[in-house]
Amino acid sequence: MPTIEVKVSISIDGRFVPGFDPYVRRLEVDEAMVNQFDTVNSATFVDVPGGTSILGAASLFAATSLDGAVSFKARGDDALGEGFPIKAGGCLVVVDADIPAAGQSPSSPIEVLDNAAVVNCKTVLGGT
Repeated sequence: MPTIEVKVSISIDGRFVPGFDPYVRRLEVDEAMVNQFDTVNSATFVDVPGGTSILGAASLFAATSLDGAVSFKARGDDALGEGFPIKAGGCLVVVDADIPAAGQSPSSPIEVLDNAAVVNCKTVLGGT
């Protein structure tokens, strides 16, 4: 079983924020994947490439956009509308979550929207 460790440290004016000094979480998962990819130049949400290897629920998702703005969301979560947008160089980390499985068909539990521009992204996904 792979173990994924996430560390987040946040300070304001040099003073650590309690609970984030640092926040450390270790997750044992059945599957873990790291993927770097270019988005597909789509105006609609599409699967994060390679995410189909996580067949069950995802408990960790981390993403960074290396050179452009993108949005990420859990498959079928229409309540988020346009998902979580991040700018170039931005980072989104979801830890100890219960992102539902993608279902019976081979599809990723996470989708990406690039607003019709090709964007280079890197993701980490771990789950059961």
